[in-house]
Amino acid sequence: MYRPGKLLVALLGNCSRHHRNKGHLVSAVRMSVREALAKTEGSSINITIQGWVRSVRSQKEVLFLHINDGTSTENLQIVAEPNLKTR
Repeated sequence: MYRPGKLLVALLGNCSRHHRNKGHLVSAVRMSVREALAKTEGSSINITIQGWVRSVRSQKEVLFLHINDGTSTENLQIVAEPNLKTR
């Protein structure tokens, strides 16, 4: 089972300001959890979120992470691959 503290290190370690998208380098926009929650669904921009992992639920096919940075009372849910590496 994943421990939230370890996942936070892995998530922050894997975050970068740039991501590859179909061979092109694309900049990621840094925003708070509050700003990310205010965006409409289906938004197609890359974002970088930094915060605390509040909970982790491991399922067979996916991993659910709830992230909060203190800017909102709501958590941002991240759906990740279950083989997310920890440090």
